[in-house]
Order: sequence, then structure tokens, then C-alpha cells
Amino acid sequence: MSHAFDDDFVSPALDAAQIVHRVDDWRRRVDDLLQQIETWGNAAGLHVQTSEPVVMHEELMKRFDVPPVNLKTLYIDRQGAFVAKVAPVGLWTIGANGRVDLKTRRGVFTMVDTAEHFARPLWRVSGPEIRDAPELSEQTFLRALLA
Repeated sequence: MSHAFDDDFVSPALDAAQIVHRVDDWRRRVDDLLQQIETWGNAAGLHVQTSEPVVMHEELMKRFDVPPVNLKTLYIDRQGAFVAKVAPVGLWTIGANGRVDLKTRRGVFTMVDTAEHFARPLWRVSGPEIRDAPELSEQTFLRALLA
């Protein structure tokens, strides 16, 4: 049976407490990002509300018996018409320190944190109209959302 994380990949020093610490940090970064998105959306005249949470229970969490956690998502509309949904995808991603997707009618925009573990997040966004992965800002967020 193949695993997402081979035994050779997982450090022998890794333990459940470290996984919990990473998950707690991820939850905080997701909450902060979604709060910022809510502020930007509201300032642009959009209706932003908390939506159904997603359950996070990734491979390393299972391997170290770390229980699943619920992560917040957002639903964004303009005068009742769907604009986007924002949802965390995963913490352990190749080349990033977590991924959150912005799903719009035009496609999916990917927001990844390119900062080191436990550092101040450095979110970048890419998608159908944004290929150069600029740093996420109010301008790049609204470009992805409304372009």
C-alpha cells in the first residue's frame, strides 16, 4: 500500500505534539487570511459570510493520531449572485506552507503560503488570469475575484 508520506520521508524526531503545533499554526493562518479576505470583500461591496467548514485530517495527522479539525470557509456573493467560495485545501503541500482555493465561476485561483514554517505568512495567488503568482494583496485578490 502506498502512502502520501513514506516512512523514509518522516523524520524519526517528528511526534504528535509537533503535528498539533503545525495544525494550530495552520488554523490561525487560515483564520487570519479569511478575515483579511472578508475585509477586502466587504470594502468592495460584496457580501462575505462564513460557510460550511471543511474537515482537515491529513495523512500526517492520521499517522500520529491527531484528531481532525474544522476549518472555516467563506461564501462570497454580490446581491445574492454567487461570486466565489474560499476554502482551505491542505497544509502539507509541495513547495508551499499550505494552500487555500478561491473558487469562482471562471475557475479556481490558488493561494499558497510561501513563507517558512511558523514565519509571517507570505500568500501568493495564481489562476486563470493570474499566472505570475504575485503576492496576495487587496488588488490581486479583487483581480482574481472580479476580473
